[in-house]
Amino acid sequence: MPKLKIALWILVGSLGLCGYSESLKAEKDPVEQAIAELNSPQKNLRSEAANQLGFLKDPRGVDPLIRALEKDPEDEVRQNAANALGALGDKKAVEPLIKALGDKNKDVRRASAGALGRLNDERAVEPLIAILKDRDRFIRLAGVLSLGRLKDERAIEPLIKALADKDPFIREKAASALGELGDERALDPLNHLAQGDPEMGVRKAATRALGKIKGRVKPADTKDPHHQK
Repeated sequence: MPKLKIALWILVGSLGLCGYSESLKAEKDPVEQAIAELNSPQKNLRSEAANQLGFLKDPRGVDPLIRALEKDPEDEVRQNAANALGALGDKKAVEPLIKALGDKNKDVRRASAGALGRLNDERAVEPLIAILKDRDRFIRLAGVLSLGRLKDERAIEPLIKALADKDPFIREKAASALGELGDERALDPLNHLAQGDPEMGVRKAATRALGKIKGRVKPADTKDPHHQK
């Protein structure tokens, strides 16, 4: 009997602990946990929490990520917060991300430029045009890519200027962006690039862009107006 009682107590205790463990698991909301870890004194935890919130894409993460972007002292955390805000896609983040284009850290600026391209908001167009003059080529590239996504005609002339960038990858992506925009103003500059750029990748991108633009241009009406019915 004593052995049976002991066995029963062990079984009951085991079941109780299992139930308690399952209860704890159910109570752990990964979003709330990540939000809490954004306030951790450990940089690595805050950085990973920002990444996790971008992965989870829960709107509850927007405000905490904005605070991290604006106030966290660590560059890596601000960079990850910018990336996460781009993944979340909430336009509440547009103005904070525009402000972050002036961050002291180039990786934060680059991440913010990339995030703005994903938010599809016209407020970002002029600030993104401005960073096409940044000395860092990765920031200029992020600006070109985001302007290509936004497809705003204000970007046409700046993107045409970017066709002369010293970095061939930027010239290539500027050509592709102009192809997506489909404006005739880009035809001559793209034709020049397609024929004369020293990089094959750039020439190919310019040729593809020319094809896209010409495919969208409506043929001129060749009918003689004097012979209309």
